[in-house]
Amino acid sequence: KFGHRLLGVITDIGFPRNGVHDSKAGLRFSKAIRERFPDASILMQSSDASFKELATTVGAGYIHKGSPTLLSDIKNWMCKNWGLGPFVFRDTDEKVVAEVTNITEMVREINHVPGQTLVNYVQNGDLSRWLRLRSDFKVANEIERLGSQELDTE
Repeated sequence: KFGHRLLGVITDIGFPRNGVHDSKAGLRFSKAIRERFPDASILMQSSDASFKELATTVGAGYIHKGSPTLLSDIKNWMCKNWGLGPFVFRDTDEKVVAEVTNITEMVREINHVPGQTLVNYVQNGDLSRWLRLRSDFKVANEIERLGSQELDTE
């Protein structure tokens, strides 16, 4: 019912299924999520570093569970992929165009963001997700509606 509001998924690569450990259950789970929700952010974790490449096959991030910076790594990944931190507009060369931490700054800076860059963030859902996380549901819903349309970058 609320799948379209899914921020993302964090899963282990292996976990028990029907009482038996399945070393690739998380991989199959991630594939199913990706098929149903192509834009969902997925983070896979394992204590086996050889699974890192498998995570990339489903477009997922990977974190080693034995990392001494595990909690910081997860926090940073969530901020970057779920819109929990500042919104950073980057152009196609990954150059920072604008960075905002609240809606007031967004209103002030959005006019300085190149058209195609803005369209990309509207169409991939990042902008509406960031606004929704700040409880601006009305604007987020309108931007989400716009994201499904052909937008003019001029």
